[in-house]
Amino acid sequence: MAVGYSHTECVAALLDAGADPEVADRAGRDVVRLVESIRAATPPAPELMARRVALEQAAALLADHLFEEVEPKRILRARRVPVPTPPGAPASTATVREFLVQWPDGKEDSWVPQGDLAQDVVDDFDAGLDYAAAAALLRERVRGDGREFLVSWEDEGTEDSWGPEENVAVALVREWDERKRERAAELASGGGKEKGEKK
Repeated sequence: MAVGYSHTECVAALLDAGADPEVADRAGRDVVRLVESIRAATPPAPELMARRVALEQAAALLADHLFEEVEPKRILRARRVPVPTPPGAPASTATVREFLVQWPDGKEDSWVPQGDLAQDVVDDFDAGLDYAAAAALLRERVRGDGREFLVSWEDEGTEDSWGPEENVAVALVREWDERKRERAAELASGGGKEKGEKK
């Protein structure tokens, strides 16, 4: 109800108090799908701008409480589906895009609304770029003002390739930098084996 009446402060208070936003209503919609259907049914008229802003704020609050960032392995395909309409509301011809996402770690593929995916991932799919998951970083080199990494890919048959740091998963870069620091500390303490040194 708080979402339906655009009471953003109430939505925040309910979430902070532990309300479960994944509970479905009688129409089978959780609160995220309810926000999407109300947003789709609300025309972009000036007199409804405050309502649209409140819905955007509610959607952002829900996203903060519901979703963790997981980088998809790749997008397999896209489709358009009708936007659910609230009971008693006039039928809508509006549609939204969904994407069949392949997840890392063997999680089951699932359909995800466009709003739940990073825009750059959607843009890459629309541009026909293959989205591959990196398995490990093998080497590093400096090019110009930045670093590049030799990346080993998860997909069998995909050759290792060099790529700029901004195209590599942040977690892999952190792990690489941590291993470099540990190795440097080990060498500084005399625990590492220098080239030509006998142990």
